[in-house]
Amino acid sequence: MPTTAQRCLAGQYRTQYAGRYSDQKISVLAHGMGIPLISIDATELIRDYGVNKLIRLGSSTALRDDMPLGDVVIAMGASTDSKVNRLRFMGHDFAAIPDYDLLAKAVTAAHCLQKTSQCG
Repeated sequence: MPTTAQRCLAGQYRTQYAGRYSDQKISVLAHGMGIPLISIDATELIRDYGVNKLIRLGSSTALRDDMPLGDVVIAMGASTDSKVNRLRFMGHDFAAIPDYDLLAKAVTAAHCLQKTSQCG
């Protein structure tokens, strides 16, 4: 559990807490829906605060009947046809993928916590 946490931003579309976890500085940011909002937030975190690891948590709907509500999905990639990506990558679609070590740690954590998870 975080050893300290304090609210440092509250707005119409964002809420942010900052604190420490296991002697590491962490920040948790809740943002609104959509690629434009996360793009702004990620850019500011990286450019203005030197953040070098971002973990995106979100919610989605399942396209499979065998995935009950509450299952954890650990995504190996995500695709979109958003114009935001095409503008950023000179007309190309880019499937964002996680760092493998971070992905493996997420799978291990879900298993250790005995959470039903799907990775794919």
